Amino acid sequence: MSPLKPDLAAIHVTLADVQGNAIMLGTEWSRFELSRAAKKVVLVADHIVDTDCMRQYPNLVRIPGLIVEAVVWWPYSAWPQASPGVHDLDEAHMKLMNQWLATEEGTQRYLQEFVHGYTDLDSYLDLIGRTTLEKLSHGPTRFLLDPYRQWLQPRSAVEALLQTPPPARSAI
Repeated sequence: MSPLKPDLAAIHVTLADVQGNAIMLGTEWSRFELSRAAKKVVLVADHIVDTDCMRQYPNLVRIPGLIVEAVVWWPYSAWPQASPGVHDLDEAHMKLMNQWLATEEGTQRYLQEFVHGYTDLDSYLDLIGRTTLEKLSHGPTRFLLDPYRQWLQPRSAVEALLQTPPPARSAI
């Protein structure tokens, strides 16, 4: 049997810099292996950080920018699952999701509302609910992000980055 070689892997990470270097807090599951198996890798990051963060913690960079095609900034991208250090599991939504996905009609309703029901980041965050986000963001794993907070780029800086051409790739 030959190994799987997916054309594209979209991999959720906690922290990424603009060069595609990534740090994953919590368990990796198979994200490391998937990043090596795929022909192309796209990171979906909760936070964009300054590259100095990656230089400070080079031993924690599990996915190097050399193998990454693109970085997508999408806060709460693991929702309703947890992203350790960023937000906790949304148990109420998981229960709702499991109920809806139990039937064909419910699956269609779920896809319409929660997969196709937003057009941009703000409408996605509104779909989850700002109160829910606030609650999930202040759970027991929040401290895991503390060592990296000084390098987190604010939304305005990330949006400015989106308007500029990507930087040349280099090793950490």
